[in-house]
Amino acid sequence: MTIQINERNGVARGTDTAPTLDQEKGSAHDQQDSSVSFGLEGIQEEVANVTPADFDTMLDSDGKARSLEQCLSLPIQSAAWSIVSPEVEGADPAIAEEIHHMLTQPANMEGLRTPMSLVIAQMTSAFVYRKAYFEKVFTTIGDRTGYGKLAFRPANSCKLHRDPKTHAFAGFEQEVFGATEPVVIEPKYAMVYVHGQHRKPLQGMSEFEIAYRCYSLKKKIKWLWFSFLEGAALPRTVVYGKDETSIGKAARAIASLRSAGVVGIPGNWVDKLDTIDTKGGGSAEYQAAVRYLDSEAAGSVLAGFTDLPQQGGEGSYALSKDQTDFFLQSCVARSKALANCLTDFAVADLVKWNWGPGTPVPRFHIGPLNPDDITAQLDLLKQLALTPDTVLPYEFIVELTMQVAKNLGMNIDKLQVAIARKAEELAANASAETVEMETNVGAAVDTVTAAAQQTVVA
Repeated sequence: MTIQINERNGVARGTDTAPTLDQEKGSAHDQQDSSVSFGLEGIQEEVANVTPADFDTMLDSDGKARSLEQCLSLPIQSAAWSIVSPEVEGADPAIAEEIHHMLTQPANMEGLRTPMSLVIAQMTSAFVYRKAYFEKVFTTIGDRTGYGKLAFRPANSCKLHRDPKTHAFAGFEQEVFGATEPVVIEPKYAMVYVHGQHRKPLQGMSEFEIAYRCYSLKKKIKWLWFSFLEGAALPRTVVYGKDETSIGKAARAIASLRSAGVVGIPGNWVDKLDTIDTKGGGSAEYQAAVRYLDSEAAGSVLAGFTDLPQQGGEGSYALSKDQTDFFLQSCVARSKALANCLTDFAVADLVKWNWGPGTPVPRFHIGPLNPDDITAQLDLLKQLALTPDTVLPYEFIVELTMQVAKNLGMNIDKLQVAIARKAEELAANASAETVEMETNVGAAVDTVTAAAQQTVVA
């Protein structure tokens, strides 16, 4: 098969063969990156300087790091999630509704036993650990194939498998307690979210790499600072005496007191005792260094607004509002990455096993994250409720109602049943009004016709 090359595109006229389908010669592996090595079977072995255990230590002991981790994860954890039908021709919206039901924890615990809110929260751990690993446990939900669990697997015990040639996703392995060999989770049963693939497509990146380096420096500075404070808190005494022997005896006696006590010193040992004033502004430099490192860590994740309370009244809270909005935009980007992973690994498999591989796949959606967006939707719904004679389509009002209900965490299934029942009632009332109107119109026509006949006879 040949194709013509257009001269207007700056290419000489000629012929060329059609491209080979499904061909991939290159690789996403960066050979200059020493933090990744590949075994004979394509197993990714991480040799990163900062391990998940190091991040755990930081989060358990550093208040600033923990507050930043909550800033990154809580907006996504508190947001609502939904399944959106694809906007393609032939897509069946009933599939999206059924998948939403399959991913919603049922009351009888026969379906997904891990709530999706928990799964999303566990996925946000990849913001710290670079990856979040899950094992898909399939089960039967009615006459469909669904998930019994999306079971979280700690990143510290897992390694990602990749294709030896293209380094494409090939499942993962986990060191399981009591097992002599790692357990291999095949791609069909594996879901792995790799955070930061736009920068490091293979091993991902952590949002806390800079924060960890700042934390390491803070540990050194705090040790020096507290050593300085200990020395500044204890008095420093100068002993004046007649000879070195007497002075030495007096100094040892005073030093034995440490922070409190009473000691007797003969008058012929010393002539005078003086205390050196150690008070000063030396600690201010340590505090400034710690504040700088905290600011550096916050700035690395666009959370500079978290430093305002420590600035002693300095700074503008109006600027904080702008920073917060920009930070929420970055959270939206992270939520989209999480949602895309759930679409590709969780939703797509449900569609493939239940409706066939050629069926359009609904999208997993997280949000909105900004409370102002939720408030705007709720205000619009209130205005529509107070204005019954609206010209907006009925479908728009129903969609807005469903979106507000999702944001408020309401039971979507019950609401859909109530909306369907209300629609039937409106349709029945409309039919009754139509019949009554037609009867009234018929009676009016008969009356006018009779009056006209009487007029003609007269």
